[in-house]
This record gives sequence, structure tokens and C-alpha cells, in this order.
Amino acid sequence: HVIKKADEPMQLAQDFGTLIHARLDGILGGNGSVAEGEMVMLPEGREVPLASIIDPALDVIRELNLEVQSTERILTSRLGYAGTSDMLATKDGLPIIVDYKTKKTEEGEPITPYPEQKMQIAAYWRAAHPFQFGSPMGGCNIFISSTEPGRVEAHWYDNEELGDAWETFKACLVLWKQAKKYESGW
Repeated sequence: HVIKKADEPMQLAQDFGTLIHARLDGILGGNGSVAEGEMVMLPEGREVPLASIIDPALDVIRELNLEVQSTERILTSRLGYAGTSDMLATKDGLPIIVDYKTKKTEEGEPITPYPEQKMQIAAYWRAAHPFQFGSPMGGCNIFISSTEPGRVEAHWYDNEELGDAWETFKACLVLWKQAKKYESGW
């Protein structure tokens, strides 16, 4: 009972993130909307209008002037990793990876990405564009607050940051493969 209770907040946060991702994917893909008056439960247990979460996220996405190529695209790499990108887009002709993150935030405190989030963007970019080694990489995380409805921030990574993150990711991938005794066979 205690273990189950301890896992509840994490499960609520995961459910919230899954719902937000699915709704954004549906709307951006032309197959979804938010019904007037539709409510969503925040992980903390407070109910708010779903539009108070989704509309600001869509506003930020629109302000970025991205040309959406696809959403929820499964990416695989011959290096032996895979993942699902929230959005493949272009901005000023540059291929961009966009990944949404729902995150507990504190009013007045900056939203700071974790190093793994930058590595994820770099890995997705390389999986999506495996033959564009000389091309500049671009990507961003769109942070959607799970505690402050309406707070949405985009965090961009430039080519140098993503290049460094790619090198770090490759080193982590080698360690993971050794620990799991995994070989992709490609």
C-alpha cells in the first residue's frame, strides 16, 4: 500500500504529460481540438481548463515560426537506438527537432533543461538526418508547466551545444551497449 501511494504522484505526472503530448500531436496533425469547458487534472490534484494548458503551448509553437513536417515520428539509428520525436520541423530552411516536456515549475524560477534533454534532441536530430553530418543541427524543448497553467517556455539549443551533446550521447550509448551486452547488428 505504501509503495503504491508513493508511486501515485509520478503516475499522475506521467498521465498529465501523455495527455498533453497526445492533444498537441492531434491538434498539430489536424485531427484534434480542445472542447469548450474541457477540464484536466494537474498532477497536484487541481482541475483546470485544458485550454489553459494547450492554448499557450500552441501560441509558443506558432511564435517560433516552424514549418511542421511531422509529429510523433519514430526515429531509428543504425547506431542502435530509437525514439519518438514530438515534432520534426524546419525553421528558415534548417531541420529542427522539437520535444515537449511537461515540468513542475516554481513561480519566478527559471526553467532549466536537464543535460539529458539536450542529448535527446541531438540523438533525434542525427537519427532523423543521418547523412547530414556537415549541416548545422537545431532543436528546442518546449517546457509546459504542470503547476502553473499557461506557463510555456521554449529553450533553443544551437549547433555547438547539440554537437557537444551528440558526442556525450555517443559515449553514453557505448556504455549502455556494454552494460546491456547489446549489439545492434547493423
